[in-house]
Amino acid sequence: MVPYSNGAYVENSPTTNDAPVKADRTNVDLMTPQMLVVDCGLQQYSTTVALQRTLVEARVQSLVPDILIIVEHHPVITLGKRADRQSIKAAPDVLRDKGIEVFTVERGGGATFHSPGQLVLYPIFLLSRGGRNVKAFVGALEQVMIDVLNRYGIDASQKPGYPGVWLGASKIGAVGIAICHGVSFHGCALNINNDLSGFDLIYPCGMREGRVTSAQQYLGKKLPFASMKKATIETCSQIFNKPDVHVMQWDMDKRSTDHLSGKNLLQFFQEQGMSSLQAERREL
Repeated sequence: MVPYSNGAYVENSPTTNDAPVKADRTNVDLMTPQMLVVDCGLQQYSTTVALQRTLVEARVQSLVPDILIIVEHHPVITLGKRADRQSIKAAPDVLRDKGIEVFTVERGGGATFHSPGQLVLYPIFLLSRGGRNVKAFVGALEQVMIDVLNRYGIDASQKPGYPGVWLGASKIGAVGIAICHGVSFHGCALNINNDLSGFDLIYPCGMREGRVTSAQQYLGKKLPFASMKKATIETCSQIFNKPDVHVMQWDMDKRSTDHLSGKNLLQFFQEQGMSSLQAERREL
């Protein structure tokens, strides 16, 4: 895994590898329908990226089952493989005055903006199991967002040739993943109650004239965020065929990811009541 710097600007260093994982099945049966959901609440982007990288390493080693990180971010701009500084409209001093950091990362896609009220999913999933391929996996993430929105009366859809989730000509959900040794990271972001003004600072996903919307803007009212988060977990469980779900809270203000790797990460989960071999069944 490639370490991230501690600064706001991070050099793009793609490290993807689509080779199958040679997993040690004495640790985790790769065919078990388990999913550990790590709810991080509201967190800085850099801290969550560090957690993703630690969990990817553990997943590659088969020390943990598939993991879904759920998080909201403080205001931040991220630039994927198809983006560069020209994808940002605002001058650096404007971003600095607004307290908005910028990160260049190895995920697919262009520029996007994260802020509180947006639901972000980072699936740390082994994609080589069951013949999954990247295109199908991205489509499944889009379908998760569509199904969640449909529960709240929002008729969203995919748009052929354009990644993400759409309401007509307006984009409501973005997706961009990376793969390391067959394990996914980064993921998707669904606009629920977030302030959309931050998207005016960039060309979202390379769109020069496209619009971005949110569930709140579409319905004219705030949606119950906690309820939508639960609906998202349920939907992921169904779409990815993972009935065995364990949910844990991760307080990053009290927990460092620096020392968590490999077997001591496994030990931490076991101390929290989560065995990598047999997940607690949660009735959703």
